Amino acid sequence: MTTGTTRFEMRESMTQENTIPIVGMGASAGGLAAIVIIQHLDPKHKSLMGELLRPRTALKIIEIEDGLKPEANCIYINPPNRLVGISDHTLRLVKPDENLHAGMPIDYFLRQLAEDLKDKAIAVILSGTGTDGTSGIKAIKGAGGIAMVQQQDQAAYTGMPASAIGTGLVDLVLPVEKMGPDLLKYLHQPYIAAKEKPDTTDTLDATIKKILLIIRSKTGNDFRGYKLNTIRRRVERRMALQQIRRLQDYLRFIEQTPVEIDTLFKDLLIGVTSFFRDPQAFETAAEKALVPILKNKHPDSPVRIWVPACATGEEAYSLAILLDELMSRLNKHHHVQIFATDIDEDAIKLARQGLYPYSIAADITKQRLHRFFVKDGKTYAIRKKIREPVVFALQNLINDPPFSRLDMVSCRNLLIYMDKELQKKIIPLFHFSLVPDGMLFLGSSESIGRFSDLFTPIHSKHKLFKRKEILLEKMVEYPRTPLLDTVGVPQPTEPKKALDARAVAESMVLKHYTPDSVLINEKYEILYYLGDTSPFLSQSAGEPSVSLLHLIRKELYHKLSIGLAKAVREKTNIVIKELPLHHDRRLATCDISINPLNEPAAPQGMMLVIFEKHDSPADTATETKAKVDEETLNPHVNSLEEELKYTRESLQSTIEELETSNEELKSANEELQSTNEELKSTNEELETSREEMHSTNEELVTINDELQSKLAELVRAKDDINNLMASTEIATLFLDCQLRIKRYTPVTTELFNLIKNDIDRPIGDITSSIAYTNLPKDAETVLATLIPIEKEFSTEDGKWFTMRMMPYRTGDNLIDGIVVTFADISRIKRSEDLQRLATVVQDANDAITVQDFDGNILAWNKAAERIYGWDKSEALKMNIGNLIPEDRRTEIDALRTKLKEGKPVKSFETLRKTKAGQLVDIWLTATALVDNTGMPISFSTTEKIV
Repeated sequence: MTTGTTRFEMRESMTQENTIPIVGMGASAGGLAAIVIIQHLDPKHKSLMGELLRPRTALKIIEIEDGLKPEANCIYINPPNRLVGISDHTLRLVKPDENLHAGMPIDYFLRQLAEDLKDKAIAVILSGTGTDGTSGIKAIKGAGGIAMVQQQDQAAYTGMPASAIGTGLVDLVLPVEKMGPDLLKYLHQPYIAAKEKPDTTDTLDATIKKILLIIRSKTGNDFRGYKLNTIRRRVERRMALQQIRRLQDYLRFIEQTPVEIDTLFKDLLIGVTSFFRDPQAFETAAEKALVPILKNKHPDSPVRIWVPACATGEEAYSLAILLDELMSRLNKHHHVQIFATDIDEDAIKLARQGLYPYSIAADITKQRLHRFFVKDGKTYAIRKKIREPVVFALQNLINDPPFSRLDMVSCRNLLIYMDKELQKKIIPLFHFSLVPDGMLFLGSSESIGRFSDLFTPIHSKHKLFKRKEILLEKMVEYPRTPLLDTVGVPQPTEPKKALDARAVAESMVLKHYTPDSVLINEKYEILYYLGDTSPFLSQSAGEPSVSLLHLIRKELYHKLSIGLAKAVREKTNIVIKELPLHHDRRLATCDISINPLNEPAAPQGMMLVIFEKHDSPADTATETKAKVDEETLNPHVNSLEEELKYTRESLQSTIEELETSNEELKSANEELQSTNEELKSTNEELETSREEMHSTNEELVTINDELQSKLAELVRAKDDINNLMASTEIATLFLDCQLRIKRYTPVTTELFNLIKNDIDRPIGDITSSIAYTNLPKDAETVLATLIPIEKEFSTEDGKWFTMRMMPYRTGDNLIDGIVVTFADISRIKRSEDLQRLATVVQDANDAITVQDFDGNILAWNKAAERIYGWDKSEALKMNIGNLIPEDRRTEIDALRTKLKEGKPVKSFETLRKTKAGQLVDIWLTATALVDNTGMPISFSTTEKIV
């Protein structure tokens, strides 16, 4: 872990804050080319990293001690045999647990770094083997930090960089030399430096909504129901990475850069996930939810679970593992269906693969790893029995229809990102999806809010709830694709129309002569008022209501409710006459007409209720007063009679409705039974087809593997042959039975004038530089007799070759052409000549020597041994100066100069000294010896006694 990088410093902007950003760097083998902070160390050997780094950086290098607080512009190096953690911005040293964290020190630190520093955490992964750091990057990105990885083509070992890049979460993939400058630019952005914030406050609503509209138009996913603060922080993070300070500039940037839209969309989806995240919560879910589900299930009934926002599948597989363990423990085995959905297609692909890095050992016990996972190279693979029950699918929880008849919904850590309005839609949706007594499992920071009437808490701490069997007042609002947002889009204005006299007249008539009425829906809720309905309706104290039965005056309630039920049942107009009405301290009567709207264009269940008021005439005032007096005398009896009458009518109406509903339910039940049988039959056929396809697929996979293996062998063999032919100095021609050229080695072009287009041409059409014209004829002889032919010949430039021609045999021992090889034997020929020459030199009567231009003796024949007395082994260690008298040494110097310059030297008489010290009078002849370029490299002498 470090707060700096080599060759640059984090200046005062990083030291003015109480919480400085921390860069967690990890590397393994081959990582010494860059800063190695959390590294893989031998427990018994101290790291030399400090000594290696000090010459390369001006930053202070410190070995970590427990309780050390990081400071800006320092590099901290982990000690051996200790894991480094961080809590409350303080470094902690922990002895490694060989089961949980063996070999994963980088993941351990990065996870704690993400938890402690949140969006100020930065992860850098360098060269190394294995997958250490992969899980840590997921935690860093989930907390809002960034991840940088070394380019694979630069890394000495690509295991760790490749694994990190494979998560799809890496922000920057750079060579090491560019990491420092890019990291420094990021650290000075407002998002991380905290000296100023991007200008998101004034333009938050409009600009953020425009960005979300662009994302929705590109991806089809709507984030308007998510918490704006979360979205703002994600947008600010992307602005920091792109080095953009103003939100309006970022809006223009994504409008011009479609790739950035996809990247921001991915950032908005990032969530922290792991196997058995919050283990105690999973234990509670197992005992309080899954065990009752298994115990109460019929043996033939499947267990159905839905995991929305499943990310890369860890949560879904965790539930599958729990179910497998519980079914074995309870000895109750059911068909399990776990539907895991997400809107991130890349995450779904990773989940379907079921491959996870070694670092998952920190979240899963050793027993579970052995039982439910298989080591696959550098990863753990989910076993087949856990993979098969889980179905992964792309699904938008907000827009797409939900699953139904579920025993459990596990939606952990998704609702915390949604605002209250969106939560109000999602939680009733979960209630609809669950069977009676179904379980809802939420994250530790989530709740059901005001929906306590829908769910009963089973475990408040671990957010486990049971579905209540309750009839919702309002139907569940099923997800549907939202209409395009028109916020900020100018709407077309219609031109003003000329005054329509007829329309004005009709409006006036309707205003003054239309009866007082209300338009209601199937729930008796008022949709529209016509005229003055105040004599008939009144709003009582308390919460406002639009229900007609809540607003109608008390004396009209009983008759109106009976009339509404009858109108709905019979679908005909109902008229209720002469109902008493008290208004403005006067007694009157009214008629109520209930008219169902049966037109095809009208929504189902709508009705128009018309009120008509009649004032009591003067001549009936006495009668009315008497009636009122009678009612006053017997108020209790009249009230009971009225209530009894209403009860009888209501009961009769209810009986008729129940009979009608019963008939409809019977019919629906029969249809459902028929449909169920058809679905069962179809399901059996699909299951059979699935098994057949699965079997066929396994066969195809096996065949494909074999073909891939064979193809790899074939490619390898072809490469071997090509390399062999390219590296050999033997010219080789491959001819078919018609003597057409099929293949040749590169060296062959030195003998024959061949080009690539000459393949399939007859060999007789090709010219050559060799003195051998009978090649076609000899080839026909070999094809006829199957007896190889071997000949020697020379080329125009004096080289000698041996030609060998033999039949080309296939693996089935069939003759399919001719193979002709041309081996260069020029050296052999020259060595034969030299051998003969050497024999002559050794047997000569004159002394023959070879010397270099420094006088060192290189060759010494028998005559020289006889004349001068030194044998060959002694002479080859000597200089010619040992044989020359002092007064004759100028002669040899002049001789060497002339020979070096390529000038001819005449034979001359001189003196030489023998081993015995005697002077010998000799006649000397000298000749220069040259290399292939004609440059003199030595010279030979022939010395004869005079």
